Amino acid sequence: MRTVKLTIEYDGTNYCGWQSQKNGVSIQETIRKTIHTMTDEDATLVGSSRTDAGVHALGQVAHFRTKAPVPCKGFLKGLNSLLPRDIRILDVQDVSANFHSLRDARGKHYRYIISTNSVPSAFFHSRVWHVHQSINIEGMKKSAKMLVGKHDFSAFKAAGSHVKDAVRTIHSVEIRRMGRSLKGIPCPVSGIAIDVLGDGFVRHMIRNIAGWLVEAGRGRISLDEARRIFKGKKRTEAGVCAPASGLYLMKVFY
Repeated sequence: MRTVKLTIEYDGTNYCGWQSQKNGVSIQETIRKTIHTMTDEDATLVGSSRTDAGVHALGQVAHFRTKAPVPCKGFLKGLNSLLPRDIRILDVQDVSANFHSLRDARGKHYRYIISTNSVPSAFFHSRVWHVHQSINIEGMKKSAKMLVGKHDFSAFKAAGSHVKDAVRTIHSVEIRRMGRSLKGIPCPVSGIAIDVLGDGFVRHMIRNIAGWLVEAGRGRISLDEARRIFKGKKRTEAGVCAPASGLYLMKVFY
Protein backbone atom coordinates (compact mmCIF):
# COMPACT_ATOMS: atom_id res chain seq x y z
CA MET A 1 0.00 0.00 0.00
CA ARG A 2 1.41 3.38 -1.07
CA THR A 3 0.82 6.81 0.42
CA VAL A 4 0.62 9.47 -2.29
CA LYS A 5 0.95 13.20 -1.61
CA LEU A 6 -0.71 15.76 -3.90
CA THR A 7 -0.01 19.48 -4.15
CA ILE A 8 -3.12 21.16 -5.52
CA GLU A 9 -4.12 24.49 -7.03
CA TYR A 10 -7.75 25.52 -7.42
CA ASP A 11 -10.15 28.36 -8.02
CA GLY A 12 -12.76 27.81 -5.33
CA THR A 13 -15.47 29.97 -6.91
CA ASN A 14 -17.66 27.12 -8.14
CA TYR A 15 -17.29 24.85 -5.11
CA CYS A 16 -18.81 24.52 -1.64
CA GLY A 17 -15.31 24.38 -0.22
CA TRP A 18 -12.66 21.69 0.18
CA GLN A 19 -14.66 19.37 2.44
CA SER A 20 -17.10 16.88 0.94
CA GLN A 21 -20.72 17.84 1.61
CA LYS A 22 -24.09 16.31 0.77
CA ASN A 23 -25.56 19.49 -0.71
CA GLY A 24 -22.77 20.82 -2.90
CA VAL A 25 -19.83 20.03 -5.15
CA SER A 26 -16.58 20.04 -3.17
CA ILE A 27 -12.98 20.02 -4.31
CA GLN A 28 -12.17 17.01 -2.13
CA GLU A 29 -14.96 14.89 -3.62
CA THR A 30 -14.16 16.00 -7.18
CA ILE A 31 -10.54 14.84 -6.82
CA ARG A 32 -11.53 11.68 -4.94
CA LYS A 33 -13.87 10.62 -7.76
CA THR A 34 -11.10 11.24 -10.28
CA ILE A 35 -8.72 9.03 -8.27
CA HIS A 36 -11.43 6.35 -8.29
CA THR A 37 -11.67 6.62 -12.07
CA MET A 38 -7.93 5.95 -12.37
CA THR A 39 -7.56 3.25 -9.71
CA ASP A 40 -11.05 1.74 -9.25
CA GLU A 41 -10.47 2.23 -5.51
CA ASP A 42 -12.56 4.19 -3.00
CA ALA A 43 -9.59 6.06 -1.60
CA THR A 44 -9.91 8.47 1.32
CA LEU A 45 -8.45 11.85 0.38
CA VAL A 46 -7.23 13.87 3.38
CA GLY A 47 -6.50 17.58 2.97
CA SER A 48 -4.28 19.88 5.01
CA SER A 49 -6.91 22.62 5.24
CA ARG A 50 -10.70 22.74 4.99
CA THR A 51 -10.94 25.87 2.89
CA ASP A 52 -14.43 27.40 2.79
CA ALA A 53 -16.71 27.93 -0.19
CA GLY A 54 -15.17 30.43 -2.58
CA VAL A 55 -11.66 30.26 -1.08
CA HIS A 56 -8.79 29.52 -3.47
CA ALA A 57 -5.50 27.65 -3.17
CA LEU A 58 -2.11 27.68 -4.84
CA GLY A 59 -0.58 25.12 -2.49
CA GLN A 60 -3.20 22.88 -0.86
CA VAL A 61 -1.75 19.51 0.17
CA ALA A 62 -3.61 16.20 0.41
CA HIS A 63 -2.77 12.51 0.60
CA PHE A 64 -4.39 9.17 -0.14
CA ARG A 65 -3.43 5.52 0.08
CA THR A 66 -3.56 3.19 -2.90
CA LYS A 67 -2.51 -0.22 -4.17
CA ALA A 68 -2.45 1.05 -7.75
CA PRO A 69 0.94 0.76 -9.50
CA VAL A 70 0.41 4.04 -11.38
CA PRO A 71 3.67 6.06 -11.29
CA CYS A 72 3.62 9.59 -9.90
CA LYS A 73 3.98 11.08 -13.38
CA GLY A 74 1.06 8.95 -14.49
CA PHE A 75 -1.10 10.27 -11.67
CA LEU A 76 -0.06 13.83 -12.49
CA LYS A 77 -0.95 13.53 -16.15
CA GLY A 78 -4.03 11.37 -15.64
CA LEU A 79 -5.65 13.38 -12.87
CA ASN A 80 -5.16 16.67 -14.71
CA SER A 81 -6.63 15.21 -17.87
CA LEU A 82 -9.79 14.18 -15.97
CA LEU A 83 -10.27 17.06 -13.53
CA PRO A 84 -12.16 20.26 -14.37
CA ARG A 85 -9.93 23.12 -15.46
CA ASP A 86 -10.34 25.06 -12.21
CA ILE A 87 -8.59 22.27 -10.26
CA ARG A 88 -4.98 21.37 -11.08
CA ILE A 89 -2.59 18.87 -9.53
CA LEU A 90 0.82 20.59 -9.39
CA ASP A 91 2.90 17.77 -7.95
CA VAL A 92 2.57 14.09 -7.03
CA GLN A 93 4.97 12.29 -4.67
CA ASP A 94 5.25 8.90 -3.01
CA VAL A 95 5.78 9.56 0.71
CA SER A 96 6.23 7.47 3.83
CA ALA A 97 3.27 5.50 5.16
CA ASN A 98 3.32 7.70 8.27
CA PHE A 99 2.76 10.95 6.36
CA HIS A 100 -0.47 12.78 7.19
CA SER A 101 -1.23 16.00 5.34
CA LEU A 102 -3.25 17.51 8.21
CA ARG A 103 -1.53 16.26 11.37
CA ASP A 104 2.02 16.74 10.07
CA ALA A 105 1.50 20.34 8.92
CA ARG A 106 3.72 22.74 10.89
CA GLY A 107 2.45 25.98 9.44
CA LYS A 108 0.52 27.66 6.65
CA HIS A 109 0.82 30.76 4.51
CA TYR A 110 -2.39 32.56 3.57
CA ARG A 111 -2.75 35.63 1.38
CA TYR A 112 -5.73 37.98 1.30
CA ILE A 113 -6.16 40.31 -1.69
CA ILE A 114 -8.10 43.57 -1.59
CA SER A 115 -8.86 45.48 -4.78
CA THR A 116 -8.94 49.27 -4.59
CA ASN A 117 -9.77 49.87 -8.26
CA SER A 118 -12.30 52.65 -8.77
CA VAL A 119 -14.36 50.18 -10.80
CA PRO A 120 -14.48 46.47 -9.84
CA SER A 121 -12.81 44.10 -12.29
CA ALA A 122 -15.24 42.21 -14.52
CA PHE A 123 -12.85 39.24 -14.55
CA PHE A 124 -11.52 39.19 -10.98
CA HIS A 125 -14.64 39.96 -8.92
CA SER A 126 -14.63 36.38 -7.58
CA ARG A 127 -10.92 36.47 -6.68
CA VAL A 128 -10.59 39.65 -4.61
CA TRP A 129 -12.48 41.79 -2.11
CA HIS A 130 -13.32 45.08 -3.77
CA VAL A 131 -13.26 47.97 -1.27
CA HIS A 132 -14.58 51.28 -2.57
CA GLN A 133 -13.23 53.56 0.15
CA SER A 134 -9.62 54.71 0.40
CA ILE A 135 -7.43 52.67 2.75
CA ASN A 136 -4.46 53.92 4.75
CA ILE A 137 -2.02 51.02 4.55
CA GLU A 138 0.11 52.42 7.37
CA GLY A 139 -2.90 52.23 9.68
CA MET A 140 -3.31 48.59 8.75
CA LYS A 141 0.36 47.84 9.40
CA LYS A 142 0.28 49.39 12.88
CA SER A 143 -2.65 47.22 13.91
CA ALA A 144 -1.14 44.13 12.28
CA LYS A 145 1.97 44.29 14.47
CA MET A 146 0.01 43.26 17.55
CA LEU A 147 -1.00 39.97 15.88
CA VAL A 148 2.54 38.57 15.71
CA GLY A 149 3.33 36.04 18.43
CA LYS A 150 1.32 33.55 20.46
CA HIS A 151 -2.12 34.94 21.32
CA ASP A 152 -5.74 34.03 21.91
CA PHE A 153 -7.44 34.86 18.59
CA SER A 154 -11.02 34.42 19.84
CA ALA A 155 -11.92 37.85 18.45
CA PHE A 156 -11.33 36.46 14.97
CA LYS A 157 -12.85 32.99 15.09
CA ALA A 158 -16.07 32.29 13.23
CA ALA A 159 -19.29 33.28 14.95
CA GLY A 160 -20.85 30.18 16.44
CA SER A 161 -17.55 28.26 16.32
CA HIS A 162 -17.33 25.39 18.81
CA VAL A 163 -13.52 25.54 18.96
CA LYS A 164 -12.63 26.07 22.63
CA ASP A 165 -8.96 26.89 22.20
CA ALA A 166 -8.24 29.78 19.83
CA VAL A 167 -4.61 30.19 20.92
CA ARG A 168 -2.38 30.24 17.85
CA THR A 169 1.04 31.58 16.89
CA ILE A 170 1.39 34.07 14.04
CA HIS A 171 4.94 34.21 12.74
CA SER A 172 4.56 37.20 10.45
CA VAL A 173 2.03 39.56 8.89
CA GLU A 174 3.11 41.49 5.79
CA ILE A 175 0.92 44.13 4.19
CA ARG A 176 1.91 45.75 0.91
CA ARG A 177 0.46 47.56 -2.03
CA MET A 178 0.41 45.68 -5.29
CA GLY A 179 0.19 46.75 -8.88
CA ARG A 180 -1.39 44.80 -11.68
CA SER A 181 0.58 41.68 -10.93
CA LEU A 182 1.65 39.94 -7.76
CA LYS A 183 4.17 37.13 -7.57
CA GLY A 184 2.29 33.85 -7.54
CA ILE A 185 -1.04 35.30 -8.66
CA PRO A 186 -1.57 37.22 -11.93
CA CYS A 187 -3.98 39.94 -10.91
CA PRO A 188 -5.39 42.68 -13.19
CA VAL A 189 -6.20 44.93 -10.24
CA SER A 190 -4.49 47.46 -8.03
CA GLY A 191 -4.83 46.97 -4.33
CA ILE A 192 -3.41 45.53 -1.12
CA ALA A 193 -2.07 42.08 -0.27
CA ILE A 194 -2.05 40.73 3.30
CA ASP A 195 0.28 37.77 3.84
CA VAL A 196 -0.05 35.83 7.10
CA LEU A 197 2.19 32.95 8.19
CA GLY A 198 1.30 30.96 11.28
CA ASP A 199 1.25 27.54 12.91
CA GLY A 200 -2.51 27.20 12.44
CA PHE A 201 -5.77 29.09 12.11
CA VAL A 202 -9.31 28.79 13.42
CA ARG A 203 -12.21 28.99 10.98
CA HIS A 204 -12.62 32.40 9.28
CA MET A 205 -9.61 33.74 11.20
CA ILE A 206 -7.81 35.27 8.22
CA ARG A 207 -11.02 36.70 6.75
CA ASN A 208 -11.96 38.26 10.08
CA ILE A 209 -8.47 39.67 10.52
CA ALA A 210 -8.68 41.17 7.01
CA GLY A 211 -12.00 42.82 7.86
CA TRP A 212 -10.58 44.22 11.12
CA LEU A 213 -7.46 45.56 9.37
CA VAL A 214 -9.55 47.27 6.70
CA GLU A 215 -11.56 48.98 9.45
CA ALA A 216 -8.25 50.27 10.84
CA GLY A 217 -7.11 51.33 7.38
CA ARG A 218 -10.35 53.24 6.81
CA GLY A 219 -9.81 55.10 10.07
CA ARG A 220 -12.99 53.70 11.59
CA ILE A 221 -11.10 52.37 14.60
CA SER A 222 -8.02 53.85 16.26
CA LEU A 223 -4.94 51.83 17.18
CA ASP A 224 -6.04 51.79 20.83
CA GLU A 225 -9.51 50.63 19.80
CA ALA A 226 -8.05 47.92 17.57
CA ARG A 227 -5.95 46.70 20.51
CA ARG A 228 -8.98 46.71 22.82
CA ILE A 229 -10.99 44.65 20.32
CA PHE A 230 -8.18 42.14 19.87
CA LYS A 231 -7.62 41.73 23.60
CA GLY A 232 -11.37 41.69 24.32
CA LYS A 233 -11.78 38.40 22.43
CA LYS A 234 -15.35 39.21 21.34
CA ARG A 235 -16.11 38.36 17.71
CA THR A 236 -19.07 40.75 17.68
CA GLU A 237 -16.73 43.75 18.11
CA ALA A 238 -14.12 42.85 15.50
CA GLY A 239 -15.88 44.09 12.35
CA VAL A 240 -16.98 42.35 9.18
CA CYS A 241 -15.85 38.97 7.92
CA ALA A 242 -14.09 39.69 4.63
CA PRO A 243 -15.48 37.77 1.60
CA ALA A 244 -14.10 34.33 0.81
CA SER A 245 -13.25 35.50 -2.72
CA GLY A 246 -10.08 37.30 -1.62
CA LEU A 247 -8.50 34.44 0.34
CA TYR A 248 -5.76 32.12 -0.95
CA LEU A 249 -4.01 29.19 0.71
CA MET A 250 -0.50 29.75 -0.64
CA LYS A 251 1.61 27.05 1.00
CA VAL A 252 1.62 24.39 3.71
CA PHE A 253 4.84 23.81 5.64
CA TYR A 254 6.00 20.39 6.92
